[in-house]
Amino acid sequence: MKKYSNIILNNKLSLNQTSFNAYSIISYSNNNKLNLFTNNNIKTLFQKNITGFDWKLSSKKKEKLHFELSLGRLIENMMLNTKKQASQKSIDSDLVESFSYKHFLNLMENKYSSDKTGEDLDDLSTGVVVAFKDAVVTITGLLNVQLNEMIRFEGGASGLILSLEEKAVKGIVFTGASGIVTGTKAFRTNSVMVVGVGDAVLGRVVNALGEPLDGKSQIAFTDYMRVERKAPGVVTRKKVSEPLITGLKIVDALVPIGKGQRELILGDRKTGKTTIAIDTILNQRLLAEQGENSLFCFYVAIGKRLSEIMRIAKMLNKRGASTYTTIVGAPASDPASLQYLAPYTACTMAEYFTYRGNHSLIIYDDLSKHADAYRQLALLLRRPVGREAYPGDVFYLHSRLLERAVKMNADFLSGSLTALPVVETVQGDVSAYIPTNVISITDGQIYLDLNLHQEGVRPAVDAGLSVSRVGSSAQYKSMKSLAGSLKLELAQYREVAQFSKFGSELDTATRNILLKGKLLIEILKQPRNLPLVVYKQILLLFAASTGFLGILAENGITLPEYERSLYTFLDYSHIVLPFKRYIALNVDKDLFSFFLYYHYDFWMRLDSSLLPSNNVSFADELNNGFLRTFDYTLLIKRNLLDMFTDIKVFGKISKRSTTEITYLINLSRLRNPSYGFFISRPKKHLLVKCYKDVLKV
Repeated sequence: MKKYSNIILNNKLSLNQTSFNAYSIISYSNNNKLNLFTNNNIKTLFQKNITGFDWKLSSKKKEKLHFELSLGRLIENMMLNTKKQASQKSIDSDLVESFSYKHFLNLMENKYSSDKTGEDLDDLSTGVVVAFKDAVVTITGLLNVQLNEMIRFEGGASGLILSLEEKAVKGIVFTGASGIVTGTKAFRTNSVMVVGVGDAVLGRVVNALGEPLDGKSQIAFTDYMRVERKAPGVVTRKKVSEPLITGLKIVDALVPIGKGQRELILGDRKTGKTTIAIDTILNQRLLAEQGENSLFCFYVAIGKRLSEIMRIAKMLNKRGASTYTTIVGAPASDPASLQYLAPYTACTMAEYFTYRGNHSLIIYDDLSKHADAYRQLALLLRRPVGREAYPGDVFYLHSRLLERAVKMNADFLSGSLTALPVVETVQGDVSAYIPTNVISITDGQIYLDLNLHQEGVRPAVDAGLSVSRVGSSAQYKSMKSLAGSLKLELAQYREVAQFSKFGSELDTATRNILLKGKLLIEILKQPRNLPLVVYKQILLLFAASTGFLGILAENGITLPEYERSLYTFLDYSHIVLPFKRYIALNVDKDLFSFFLYYHYDFWMRLDSSLLPSNNVSFADELNNGFLRTFDYTLLIKRNLLDMFTDIKVFGKISKRSTTEITYLINLSRLRNPSYGFFISRPKKHLLVKCYKDVLKV
């Protein structure tokens, strides 16, 4: 007789019927080859006591058993019974010796496949609530229910099965929990968790089930997708090659992010983690205004106050970002089940756009509270605890979520899904359980230092601890060339700054490093909710790297004043207009120098009455729409006249010939149809004609 290994029949059994959804039998033959035999939906019913088992059959009291059984021992008992029958009824002995487990399974199948009654069939799809506590429900019955299957209750409540146990099943309840009591019936739905997707979710605030939280009408969904989806495979993916511009100087320069990347934002509470995420959403509107591809943004708020969620929604709506943004809220007042489900729901909604060839951005704010909600559910489900009382699969909780971030290749429409998870640390401890888990999953992290935040450095990004392992390959060429020297200079400054605290005398070279480092830190500061387009960032960083900003200090011009004037010039000067995209894609230092010197000599010397008032911050002016409605026609006329008057001077300053400078000016003129003159392919022989047209403006 063959030696059979132990078989684990992992299913629930009852007295009147015992049903196995699936089990496998492993046997070793004489030549030690492993044979795997599987059989689905095998029905067995034992009506007599078998050696080694004591099954009490009773029609009144139902029991569910979960056991580990030695198949060899079971077959041995069956063979003994068959031998007894053979001796009594003279059955052929060859038939007895050829008895196998297949014969046994077929015997059980044929004998008991039609022994179910109507009551037994009800037990397969119907159950009764025996306990309910903190969104976790315990149900008897539901014998054929599957893991992660949706269930419904009397009264309209819904839930999800998370645990299959010996004598019961356990799940979580989403809504309608007030109507669930002991004795409430539960029913199978024979379907997994799905959520509505589509363009209808844009501009809305919804909960984890897709129901509105903004007080507006119900969303009419036309498409539905599974909440739990497998991450795209390697065959469908492509290397991250497109930059995702956040609008933050320090992030786009030092910690660049690519479309399809997973970049962690972590730091202590109240250090500006959410601000970085919101600024990234706001910057997509600026990109759309320039004709570039913007992203569909999904912001997941987990464990926040509902008032805070609505404040963010109101601000996004006021800034014109709600048309491409969806907020999935799971406030602190929601049960842990909805907080657990919210990130997966939002990810499914974002994947709808990704798989259609669009670019999506999803922000999980934050995964620390998400892990806390899952820990609460796991403890109520009586699962074993591990480090910091988290369950053993808390890593898988976040890995299966973040692995869904993807950059698809051309065969799959080239869409992308970028993930920005947020994790909160306690007193800067990045070695805690959840931070280390998410750090190991993601492609880099942006670390926010509480000390820098308290010193007034906003955003408080620690350039030493922050890293991007993928995004630099997708960074714009001009930004990448400037970021290399910027990182080195900041690293030198951090090293020298430690020694300068001792108060010892410093040589000239060390003092220069300190002065330039402080200047770079001031340049990288940025007001809240005021993202910058990339060409503005490049010109400002170029001015810092070339020492141009040293001229400002000599002439008594402060850095905030210069930034305000430079941004106004870049916004409204028609000379810069045709080169905005060119600045980002090309490293043309001569052109950068030309713009900087032109702005300094003509825009910085204008009458203060023509510029916005100095007593109002640039951010306030932009928010109030002042700069959008200000008439800069007079400024443009004056600049053009002055430029043509002193064109030879500019040729010397920018190290370009007069012809080249003139050509650049007229090239912008020819490419700007708003001035009534447009030629698709400008040629130099048209310059003479352009002089008259430009001076007529």
